[in-house]
Amino acid sequence: MENISLTLKSLPRVSLNKLEHALIEIYRNGGSIKINELKNIGIETKGNDVSIFLRRAKLAEKINRGTIKLTKIGYKIAELLKENKRTYAYMMLHIHLYMNLPHYRVILNIIRDNPNISKNQIENLTTQTTIKMGFKGGMNRNAINIVLSLLRDLNVIAKHGNTYSVKPSSEIFSKFLEQVLINKKLLDAEELYVKLKELLGELNVNRYVKDLDRIVHSRGLNYIVAPTLNIPPEKAIIRLKSMEDAYFVLFEILYLTISRMVSSS
Repeated sequence: MENISLTLKSLPRVSLNKLEHALIEIYRNGGSIKINELKNIGIETKGNDVSIFLRRAKLAEKINRGTIKLTKIGYKIAELLKENKRTYAYMMLHIHLYMNLPHYRVILNIIRDNPNISKNQIENLTTQTTIKMGFKGGMNRNAINIVLSLLRDLNVIAKHGNTYSVKPSSEIFSKFLEQVLINKKLLDAEELYVKLKELLGELNVNRYVKDLDRIVHSRGLNYIVAPTLNIPPEKAIIRLKSMEDAYFVLFEILYLTISRMVSSS
């Protein structure tokens, strides 16, 4: 019996390329597929690494012996990949993995907090961090390499010689933000709602308004056009202090929305 328990010690051997091909193939097959079919076309490994990873990351779930189906968020990411909207697919996959795969979150946080960090330092800090979290022995080198590969392929981090650093937020979110910013200091909340709904396929406007209002105030931002009886909240315009505020608002609203999609799958 396969063990998919979510430990921090190891990860199945996967690559972003393998994950993309698996997601698209399952999507083409109506959202579910027999694992043996993935093996027959060379996507799955003998040890079921790809399907185990998809399940650990909550991109797929087992529906019966030997068959998996995409979760709601997995289906949406696969759909974006199939439509060749790779930038948006990567944006959603990055946020989803950050939320649901502790290996990914731990290593990204270490690189973010330690710019131009060497691989040896990443390994040492990862071991220290995971042991403090209660995982004896920490994360093994194979799992660290898999996460570093995913982070690089998703355009989240860059390698400069022997060191790693997180890329500017614009690298992964800029294309989306271009469509919702009036200028570098003003964000159109209505256009953000429209584009998020297009991206996600569903978005409750009342929940969006409540989430956005909480995010705006937690960041210390203000509305330049505030909600009134004549101006619905989703039509408000948010004044930004910097572009980092725009990245923060987008990340947080996607984070909250994707979390609900996962919990309702």
